[in-house]
Amino acid sequence: MHLEPFIPVNQPDLTRLRESLSRPLHAESLRDPSSTFSGSGLDLACGIILLTEGWTNSRELDILLEDFHDFLSVSMEIPDGKVRILCRKTRLPELPGNAVEKCRITVTAQMCLIETEDAAGLRRAFIHLEENMTAHRYPELAFGTTEDYTFEKMRISRSPLATYRFGGGWELNHEENFYPDAYLNALAHCHVNGIWVAGLFREMIPSAVLPELCTDVEPQALARLNCLTERAAKYGIGVYLFCMEPRAVKPDHPLFRKHPELRGTVCGEGESGVATLCFEQKTVQDYLREMLVKLWQAVPRLAGIIQIFAGERATSCRSIDSYIGSGELCPRCRSMSQADALSRIIRFQSEIIRETAPHARYLIWSYGLPESATKIKEQIYHNLGPEIVWLENYEHHLKKKIFGHDIINEEYSLSLSGPSPSFSAMWKLHTHDHPEIWPKLQLGTTYEFGNLPYLPVPAAAYRKNRKKYGGVFLSWIIGGTPGLMLKAFGMATGAKQETEEEFLLRLASFYYGTAFAGTALKAWKIFSEALELYPCDKNIFYYGPLPRSPGYLLYLDGEFKLPRFNYNWGIDRQRRLQAYYTTADGWSGAFTGEELGILFRRIAAHWKKGFELLKPLPGNRDTREQAAVAEAVMIITQSTANVYDFYRLRGQRQTSADLRRLMEIVRAEQDCASRMLELVKEHPGIGFQAELQYYNLSPALLHSKINNTEEVLNILKRLINETGGSHETELCNPVPADIR
Repeated sequence: MHLEPFIPVNQPDLTRLRESLSRPLHAESLRDPSSTFSGSGLDLACGIILLTEGWTNSRELDILLEDFHDFLSVSMEIPDGKVRILCRKTRLPELPGNAVEKCRITVTAQMCLIETEDAAGLRRAFIHLEENMTAHRYPELAFGTTEDYTFEKMRISRSPLATYRFGGGWELNHEENFYPDAYLNALAHCHVNGIWVAGLFREMIPSAVLPELCTDVEPQALARLNCLTERAAKYGIGVYLFCMEPRAVKPDHPLFRKHPELRGTVCGEGESGVATLCFEQKTVQDYLREMLVKLWQAVPRLAGIIQIFAGERATSCRSIDSYIGSGELCPRCRSMSQADALSRIIRFQSEIIRETAPHARYLIWSYGLPESATKIKEQIYHNLGPEIVWLENYEHHLKKKIFGHDIINEEYSLSLSGPSPSFSAMWKLHTHDHPEIWPKLQLGTTYEFGNLPYLPVPAAAYRKNRKKYGGVFLSWIIGGTPGLMLKAFGMATGAKQETEEEFLLRLASFYYGTAFAGTALKAWKIFSEALELYPCDKNIFYYGPLPRSPGYLLYLDGEFKLPRFNYNWGIDRQRRLQAYYTTADGWSGAFTGEELGILFRRIAAHWKKGFELLKPLPGNRDTREQAAVAEAVMIITQSTANVYDFYRLRGQRQTSADLRRLMEIVRAEQDCASRMLELVKEHPGIGFQAELQYYNLSPALLHSKINNTEEVLNILKRLINETGGSHETELCNPVPADIR
């Protein structure tokens, strides 16, 4: 895949990342040679035979059996033999009627009997057995009966390889497979059973109703989506189309020359100007019906649609009331309340989906409605039926108090547990006659550390899953790597009632074995404590140096300000390289630069205590990656403190003592960049920001930073020699003239 425009320096190469997500799940032995049979369970080491009873042949069943056999033969080194593992399909009426993925595992001295109602239950049973054998590093099953199930019908994530914004375009326009089979299998082992794929109706589906609107259809988009649904189904994973329809167009779109009556609300000017298609016009309703019917005709396995119905992008006429500014509301829709107008189009699309694809779900998401719109959301909710699912953000508008500052979180967060005020308000409304309320999370990682595959804070996964909701939207564009956090959330979905400590110990045993689980647990607790100090002010991780540290260049002199409406993430929305800004409006948010230097040093120092516990533990591919990610967090927070301190101190007229302090900071930055260079070379998920489809930490950028620190150190040494320790001096090493 070639992302446009081409970036002449640091053009991302995702080959190694793609390879890492394509590796077989069971690729190495997890058996400990020193572990032996305890004598109190069923020993599988002498060999097993895997049998089925009552099943109809299917590709999903075949893959399940093949995968479990791979685990037994590769990870546990078990040959084929005589110990029976019988997988029986049967009813389990004794288990809760509203539960899904039900299974019962009975282990006797003669055999292991697995009873399930469907393939989803068999998958849960196999994963349960795999987790237990992996924890003990030996293929022994304890005698007795275990039952497992979940009330969470859907857990939805997304591939970090899939394009969405910043020049990547719609993923269905690309030939590339963003969901390798090994990746789907890894997700399934995290109990993820849904993925979302983004698309735009007018670029996917030809229209006979409004051909003027669909002039740029990708001819293979629906075929690619259909192929993905077929492949994903083999792993028990449903595919959802994420969309915002009917998407607004430019006010001068050719459609309005033929159909001026379809123009609704008009908002914005120039390149940002949009005009909605008025839903109250029958032609627009006919168009939406046509799109939905054709979608499921071409992709019959599509599990459903996820739609932001207001605010994120202009869709229907009353979708952008909060952002209309000097725009003009649709003359036909302005007389309705916003709640009624939005309810009408939601119900309309829901009815078409039910008629066309009774198996499918319609998930609506209120993301774009501001916090002040609580009453409007409540009114919409009461207008909708139980066939719809309502998604609500889980951490937005939670509060922290740090250094005396009251911080309101306006993003997804792993440093806050939730639920948010808006989620709690909507949750209280729920009745069986209205939509279920599902949390919208960003579980693997968040924009707090957006260029890491996940954060090693599994306590957050447990805390966000305590109420066992009917389903969960787990990942936005970032955070879809099937690692520690998705695995933790998946393990927490089961029927087992555990305290946080018990759960984390079970998870740590899976990754590190029972012998080292206690130490890993201590490390994870320290990481969680450190992350609680995180200043969750979006100005810091949108506009400050953190997302590009320790690659952030240092200039002793000169000013270069971040342009408005840009994140400070390394490239802009046109995929143009960004400079290293020396200041930005709000890049410290509610804090001073000095406070952030202190705060990030505290986070790094506390985090280091956990890393020192984790680092020496014996490990495998997964645990080596966890240690690398943990070290990367420590480096990023140390470096962020350095950058804030550097740009605060360089602005003063410098004494020799001040210059020596700057030298200490620059040397520390050189060490941070050098160590991060080793990590990104070894681990392709570190430094990659999935929304950007770009490495804002890469070998090229880190080499540049190391060279930059050498230059700054040489200048500082010369200035110290010149001052003789007693005079003030002026600095140099200015921001390059070509980027001012």
